[in-house]
Amino acid sequence: MNKFWVVLSQTYMTRFKSKSFIITTALFLVFILGLGNIDKIIDLFNSDEEVSEPIIAIIDETDVYGDYLENIESQSVQFNVATDSKEALNEAVLAGDIEGVLILTPDDLSPFNATLYLEDVLNNYIEYEVAEQL
Repeated sequence: MNKFWVVLSQTYMTRFKSKSFIITTALFLVFILGLGNIDKIIDLFNSDEEVSEPIIAIIDETDVYGDYLENIESQSVQFNVATDSKEALNEAVLAGDIEGVLILTPDDLSPFNATLYLEDVLNNYIEYEVAEQL
């Protein structure tokens, strides 16, 4: 049994000192670190683009809350009270000039009823940010 440990340690040290083992281990560590930080690596390459906050046009039929929302200093969504018609604003959304239209209408059961129109229905981020500000 004494010779077993001697042979095992000799074999282990021979394999550990080989170039192929060291290179493979180093490449595997770099791969694991890269895979763990893939989101930061992607952000590094996408950081050249100037990211602007989405613009949401507000049609305030209550004449109460539009100015309040426009004065909120949100870091994620910019609200602008619009004077254009709903059709013109919907065309602006489809053209990509603005991200969405928020229509505030009076309601009997609550202070107002809010309807948000977006071009991208799956964009939950903007919907969440608007709901948070309301």
